[in-house]
Amino acid sequence: MKVDFCTEAFFTNPHPTYHYLRERAPAYWYPFYTQSKLTGSRGMWVFSRYDDVAQILRMGGGITKVVPPVVVNNRLSVFNEHLLDKDPPDHTRMRAVVENFFSARSITAMDGLIHEVVDFVFDNIGTRTEFDFIAEFALQLPLLLFSRLMGVPFEDLAKIRQWSEMVTFYLDSGLCQRSVMHELESAEAGFIPYFKELIDKRRSEVGGDLLSLLITANDEGKLSDQELLGMAVFFIFAGHESTADLLGTGLYTLCSYPEQLQLLQQQRALLPTAIEEMMRFESPAQRGGFRVTTQGCQIGEKKLQAGEQVCALISAANRDPRQFRNADSFDITRQPNRHLAFGSGIHTCLGNTLARRELRIAFERLLDRWPNIKLTAHPPKWAANSFFRRIDSLWIRV
Repeated sequence: MKVDFCTEAFFTNPHPTYHYLRERAPAYWYPFYTQSKLTGSRGMWVFSRYDDVAQILRMGGGITKVVPPVVVNNRLSVFNEHLLDKDPPDHTRMRAVVENFFSARSITAMDGLIHEVVDFVFDNIGTRTEFDFIAEFALQLPLLLFSRLMGVPFEDLAKIRQWSEMVTFYLDSGLCQRSVMHELESAEAGFIPYFKELIDKRRSEVGGDLLSLLITANDEGKLSDQELLGMAVFFIFAGHESTADLLGTGLYTLCSYPEQLQLLQQQRALLPTAIEEMMRFESPAQRGGFRVTTQGCQIGEKKLQAGEQVCALISAANRDPRQFRNADSFDITRQPNRHLAFGSGIHTCLGNTLARRELRIAFERLLDRWPNIKLTAHPPKWAANSFFRRIDSLWIRV
């Protein structure tokens, strides 16, 4: 069977493909349509079983996440100048700058702000009984919240979302039959001047927001100018993308399993495990980011040489029956649930605690406000993206 990550059938439901890979081709060579202009790779080894994916995500030696210089004016894109695309010691240095901002104690202190933003989104929806949940809620909540945390003006959110959309094409560049260089350059042409101007303004009035923290680190020599820009762009993008995706796929899954939705309505104490199951069942990032071997190594039963690109299929691993009983069943009582939706090892998503808190508060309020929520006859519109598992449009009736 030839695997293709760029078909409408795959975008709508990738899980049959993942099942095939896990059972028939746990180490699968996936050739790119053309040599990647971003990384130079001609293809990658795709790993889909839980143990192999976990091994890749946790590997400290023999593999790198540093993206080589790309063909954009012969320089590395600013979108690679952040901690997710760095190895130690750079990764360690950059993570240390922001880790306290995302600590459990700091997130708990944000509860009031999260509730305020959630209520604002609900107030904007008002008394409407049928609407697109993605446009009116799932995108609005995390983007509004992170704009507050970053200190980004409310009136700039629309263009920031547009630039973020362009970045999603860049992240999916190695797989699809499309040129992403125009998208990449357009996003940079928007993001970079915008944040340069915002940073210049903020230097004279730094506060307690995340952008001020990054600026202070730059002033103290802990971040270079390029890293400051890269981190600012990365956080405004990553800070809302995964949470928005999880709100959409999580609600769709709940409504598609009405017995689970009813159980959650009756037993609200199950909400934390329900959220973990949403993450496992439809993981927001379907695979881990760029990785390439720096020396010969073995992953599972596959021996690799230096210089080979590897892909960790997180979504496939999260439905591996070797790890999860009844893996294709959505079960909000599932325990234990050691999913890999937020990665593992040193590159575990820094904002995972904030995302979990946002989701919990949002679903608590959602279930209170809309106890009879249902999907409409409009089918969901799945994003044409093999990197993110995302619904672009989801009509609901409340």
